[in-house]
Amino acid sequence: YLHFKCYPLPWFLLWKLSITSPLPLVTNPLTSAFWRSRQLELLQALIDDEKTTAEMRAEAQSKVIAQAEAIEQELMLESILVAKYSGEAVVFIQPEKVNVVLGAEQKELADNEAEKIARLVDNYTGIGYENVIIVLKD
Repeated sequence: YLHFKCYPLPWFLLWKLSITSPLPLVTNPLTSAFWRSRQLELLQALIDDEKTTAEMRAEAQSKVIAQAEAIEQELMLESILVAKYSGEAVVFIQPEKVNVVLGAEQKELADNEAEKIARLVDNYTGIGYENVIIVLKD
């Protein structure tokens, strides 16, 4: 069955950013884009560094490609969810799970709607619908 959980950000990240609630980070695409951009910059620096071994360079390149694919899937899923539920939607694809945050106008989703969303995410990512976590934002 589906999981309806929200995983908080690590305390050290909240402390570094001097905020008291992770909600703006979870639902702000600009913030998630910033962190993803920063990750890509670090990987690119590793690739460009002449001291990097060939093995590490190849691993960094594969991570860059995986992130590019994840970004494409996230944008596609966000567009579909926004069109269907006419609200905000943010999708975070990770290797073993996908988090979907909906700013839906309704306070809760029917089980069949949650399952439809999970299956949609599974169709695009292949993650398995049981690994999709759906969170409704107030």
